[in-house]
Amino acid sequence: MKVLALDYGSARTGVAVSDATGTLARPVG
Repeated sequence: MKVLALDYGSARTGVAVSDATGTLARPVG
């Protein structure tokens, strides 16, 4: 199952998506 995550940083907000196994995440954009 893939998971979409939001990372609220102090300067920017990031978006990341995990792989199908849920072990690795990579930034989107």
